[in-house]
Amino acid sequence: MIGQHIVLMLALVMIGGAHAGMPEAEGDPSARATDWEFAIDQFTSAARLGHRNAAAAQRALLARAWADGTVRIIVRMKDSQIKTGSVAADVRAQRAAKRRELLDAVGLRLSRDRSGLPVKAFEQFAGFAMWADAFDILDLAAHPDVAEVIEDVPYPPALLESVPLIGALAASFSGYTGLGQTVAVLDTGVDKHHPQLVGKVVSEACYSTNGSFWSGVVSLCPNRVTASTAVGAAQPCNVAQWGSSCHHGTHVAGIVAGHQDGYSGVAKDANIIAIQVFSAFPSSQCGGSPCVMAYTSDIIKGLERVLALHQNYRIAAANLSLGGGRYTSHCDQDPHKEVIDALRERGIATIVASGNAGYVNALGAPACVSTAVSVGSTCDTQTTHCAGVDAVASYSNSAAFLDLLGPGSLITSAVAGGGYQSWHGTSMAAPHVAGAWAVLKEAYPTAGVDQILAALQETGKPVADLSTGITKPRIRPDAALAWLERESVPVSEPGLPEPEPVVSIPVMPPQAPVAHPASNVAADRFRANWADVSEALGYRLDVATDSAFQSGVPGYLDLDIKNGTNRSVSGLTAGTSYFYRVRAYNDAGVSGNSNVQTLTTRDAVAAPGAPSLRAPTNVTSNGFRLSWEPVEGASGYRLDISTWSTFRTRLAGYNDLDLGSQTQRTVTGLRRATTYYVRLRAYNAAGVSAHSPVISVRTAFW
Repeated sequence: MIGQHIVLMLALVMIGGAHAGMPEAEGDPSARATDWEFAIDQFTSAARLGHRNAAAAQRALLARAWADGTVRIIVRMKDSQIKTGSVAADVRAQRAAKRRELLDAVGLRLSRDRSGLPVKAFEQFAGFAMWADAFDILDLAAHPDVAEVIEDVPYPPALLESVPLIGALAASFSGYTGLGQTVAVLDTGVDKHHPQLVGKVVSEACYSTNGSFWSGVVSLCPNRVTASTAVGAAQPCNVAQWGSSCHHGTHVAGIVAGHQDGYSGVAKDANIIAIQVFSAFPSSQCGGSPCVMAYTSDIIKGLERVLALHQNYRIAAANLSLGGGRYTSHCDQDPHKEVIDALRERGIATIVASGNAGYVNALGAPACVSTAVSVGSTCDTQTTHCAGVDAVASYSNSAAFLDLLGPGSLITSAVAGGGYQSWHGTSMAAPHVAGAWAVLKEAYPTAGVDQILAALQETGKPVADLSTGITKPRIRPDAALAWLERESVPVSEPGLPEPEPVVSIPVMPPQAPVAHPASNVAADRFRANWADVSEALGYRLDVATDSAFQSGVPGYLDLDIKNGTNRSVSGLTAGTSYFYRVRAYNDAGVSGNSNVQTLTTRDAVAAPGAPSLRAPTNVTSNGFRLSWEPVEGASGYRLDISTWSTFRTRLAGYNDLDLGSQTQRTVTGLRRATTYYVRLRAYNAAGVSAHSPVISVRTAFW
């Protein structure tokens, strides 16, 4: 492979630094007009670089890697060596071992890419994602254990009066409101403190990518980590820094399950699993202003999180109001498909916006996956995008394989910070379907994805797209409920497993804990203490230098303490007053603050001065007695004895011997008529003193 690298390097260098004549991504794949294309062809003719757009995509991916330094890729591994019949845990272990072997083989040790960032592994998808340079792509594509190498595509949010349009009255369909059901919202984060969403968010997660040296991509998870399932992980991104798309997830969640007097979402009593899957991109990659997009790999990780939670919550659907690309038929080579299939097998629908490019014969990804539920947008009034009520919006992607339509124009819903805005987009249509799904699952909890989809398709209002001639159903949940009743849905649908037991989830946040006085107070640290709260899963600690907690101690603001009722707080300033408080949390939310405890760290203590040894007494043939004056501020002493004046070696048992606070010591076990050298140091919490002056003593002959 090194030889291949050298030849490719020479070919690229001969072309020159300006990359003149690089192929366009949409160029003629059969053209070979430049030396660049010829050089790439020599190394991609046998490579497996994805099935989509074949040779043109192969060359474009390599060209970008060379021009930009690195690109995000997804590597699909072959599963042919996995032992048949293996249980899921064994399959994951075998895949992990194969992944390590594969990365080692191409020179990527410790499962880290060229940027030093961890390679992103998956549970359902047999592969991994990483930053790669052109040589990594070539090496991986040529490896016999690799099925394909494709781009880790970043998708934008699907953006550009609805509930009454689909038959709801105060968000109630035949008495059903989504009670007991949960919808996962994979988006830009959810403002769980918004009045419409208070108490709705029962679980949070974040999967977001940090960039390579060249990319400028920034993780949007708290503290810039790339994955988190902690409380607060799905907080919305910063609107001022990254744009209005940071409102997107809150807007979507409000459509699904927002609940406020006189103004509610489709399934007003459903809960939300909030999963933040977006990363921030610099203006150079966003047309002039910073923006957020979701990498394919982070969307897959988010869907895998939904799968992991399916035994803890009754999850009706996962909503993906995002996507991109143009697919004129089902895209079942897409890496999302494995986890979408796994969710569907467990009765959970993956509902995806079709996209807003106005395609008349194509959908975006991952809406194009055959096992996803794709949703286009209609209107409830005439606008610049709409010819009238129940017209298909002009921006909405449409195709013969589109599944459903939902309202998506001028949709008013919550935005981060407590307000409301009206937006257009298939992003708004998809959560109407997700909310309706929760309503139908409340009424028929054992119904499978095929049954719910059939109910919505059979009873939906036919809406013809005048630009395409395609007619698709706009959902009517009340009619779908009646259809399911007429169809006599069985208690357990044939072909589906029995519903798994649901773990009891707290319905209320825990009570606030009681903070106890600090212990182990020193000059630079103390231990914060609090009482246990029985219904808590963990605690969050604040430490500050003021009682209003405006001057927080770095690292100790909203610090997640997953277990225990105390925490050591270090790195503090001596002689300073500190305040701390604690909150408890569980899956239902976070408690109020505890009472505030205050303390003052001890004044700084200087290291003690060097001690002074007295002349030895009680000298015998095998020992003597030492004593010394106490040193002010010392908490103990350390003793060295040697037969060398330089203390090159020391007596066994007398090498930095800790004497504690005593001020005398009898030394025994020595040789007769031998000269010994003695020195002493004092110590306290601030440090250790210099050595005392050395004294010598000669043991007696008899």
